[in-house]
Amino acid sequence: MTMTTHQSTPHELLLTLEIDTPLFDPFPSIQRMPSGNQVPNDAAAVVAHDTCQFLSKYNQLTPLHRRFIRELAGYYLGNYLGSSPERLVVTAPPGLGKTTTLRFFLRWAVKMVKWDRSPKGILVCSNQIEELENHYRWLQEALGGGLEGIVALHHSQANRDIPVTPLEALEGFPIVLSTQAMIRRQKNGDRAQRSRQKLNDICFYKDTIRMLCWDEEAIATRASHIQVSSLEKFSRDLEELADDDPMLQFLEYVVKPVIKSANAAPKGKTVNVPIPRLDDFTSLKVERSLKGSYYSRRIAPIHWQAGFNLATWNASTASVHYRYDPQGPGTVMDFVVELPNDIQAAVITDASAAVNKLIKLDPTLTIPRFMQENGDRLKRYDHLELITVACGGGRRTFITPDLEISKHWKEHIKKAAAIADERLQPDDLILVVTFRGEHSRDRHIDQVKQLLQEDGHDLSRYHFITYGYHRATNEYSQVKAVLLFGTFHLDQGMLLSSARSQTRDPLDDDLQEFTLQQLADSQTASDIQQALGRGCCREVVSEVGVSQGKPMLAFVGLNSQEHAGVLQHLETAFPGFKHSPLSLPKESMRVQAIKAGLEILKTLPKEVASVRTKELQDLIRERFPDKIADRTIRAVVQAIVEQATRWEKKGHTLKRRLRSNSGEQR
Repeated sequence: MTMTTHQSTPHELLLTLEIDTPLFDPFPSIQRMPSGNQVPNDAAAVVAHDTCQFLSKYNQLTPLHRRFIRELAGYYLGNYLGSSPERLVVTAPPGLGKTTTLRFFLRWAVKMVKWDRSPKGILVCSNQIEELENHYRWLQEALGGGLEGIVALHHSQANRDIPVTPLEALEGFPIVLSTQAMIRRQKNGDRAQRSRQKLNDICFYKDTIRMLCWDEEAIATRASHIQVSSLEKFSRDLEELADDDPMLQFLEYVVKPVIKSANAAPKGKTVNVPIPRLDDFTSLKVERSLKGSYYSRRIAPIHWQAGFNLATWNASTASVHYRYDPQGPGTVMDFVVELPNDIQAAVITDASAAVNKLIKLDPTLTIPRFMQENGDRLKRYDHLELITVACGGGRRTFITPDLEISKHWKEHIKKAAAIADERLQPDDLILVVTFRGEHSRDRHIDQVKQLLQEDGHDLSRYHFITYGYHRATNEYSQVKAVLLFGTFHLDQGMLLSSARSQTRDPLDDDLQEFTLQQLADSQTASDIQQALGRGCCREVVSEVGVSQGKPMLAFVGLNSQEHAGVLQHLETAFPGFKHSPLSLPKESMRVQAIKAGLEILKTLPKEVASVRTKELQDLIRERFPDKIADRTIRAVVQAIVEQATRWEKKGHTLKRRLRSNSGEQR
């Protein structure tokens, strides 16, 4: 067999096969011409045809949807067979066939390997091991086995169903399925050399760099962070303790310049600063010294950790931003790991609402022209009703310190279930998505089940899954409502940084700046989008040539600070959806609590106001989530004290009593 290719565009290829033997047919879906053994085929059209045929079993495909599949197949084939590699990012809503197109491309590539016509290796990355195993199982079923020596699965977990191929053996496999952690470049010195060797083992096939297919969650992978306030205290301690040349160099040429740059960064924006480097030998000595007992025992652990993180920083830059929590660490430095420069051919697919904004931080990643022109028209959600309810910010407003669902959220759960019962038919199914429990994956699911059962709901119509453990399947496509129970966002203190990675130059005038709140909102919208996508938001129907998500009711809680920003991102993620707010706070809960406390106090006679302080605190805890109450009681008491100073003699008595009563809160 011989093969020739003609490249008309970067992703449209004409493939001609001259059949020498009928032992294996690489294109079973294309009818072979009877006049001879020479068959011209557009390889991307073959993959797209098989993908659309598969998706048609579950969805009604519009012409634009089919074109999207054809273009995506072309991106894969263009990078695999073409001579002009690109690093492409394709973001599209759930249910349009991104993962399915990847799998049919891999099936086509396996067949080419068996024909001994594979031009380069392929590396498939995902953050989830189970997703990689699902790729492997799908290929086994689609091809009837025969993956031995062709497809390798590699990750760091043991006792999995599918055998793992050792790192040193990967170079002999044309197709490798691996977690994204395997292509990170880490640390410096000896570690950097070992990391480079690992990168060589996994990214090379027959002396050529593999093509990368990264399915979901490829952008903004957190690597490390440092609180600048802790680094300042480390600097002061090190100045007193340092007694050798490597540590003094580290202090003068790394620690102090970094602190100066970080403190000069404007608050409220994410900016980038360079991280000075020592030579490998000096860096290794600094790392070993810090690990020794002389420094680790004399410097407070949190301050020592900040210094050690900087000593082992494996990027040439850091993203500096300010955390708005007044009780938090203030200025923080982060960096992330994106795509190594070595990988030139890459296709990244993602359903995240945030990716299109975040990739602007890396100019080597590009959005194809078709996606720029048609990305917002691929799928609409005119039949999706999203009900939002006001809730407190932070995970602890959902989970109390004793690992129970808070009273505040129990009321939201009852309200959401009642709305679903009212809007849906008795036999319609409902999907509940919640968080993983602290000590048990299904802990919160069990609590929700008990709460719904006590409230008289029929559990037979409910499905329950844990966020982070759901999969991109049509398993729950028949549900008519998806209820998200919990605050589906990361606290700003846990926010994944979207700074440039070590693949970027230290200074770049084209750096796109985002405030920390904008990044938090985009990440929140992404999490909500992924969670809602588990329901029939995945499936599509055709209406007047437009792909529409099936009718669905959705419920989610948003706090007042993120409300407007998250909804703006969701309008991009779910074009056309109907928003139905249950309650929208005009002020933050903290302000509401203070005002409520003062109003209550004003209604009381002055001579009895002093004994009502405890009642006021109990009222705040009753009306507001636990975390909000804990943080506001002190502020409420302080506000009352300030009011009391304007009173006469009995007001001063109140002030003294408030101080004694508020000692516990302090």
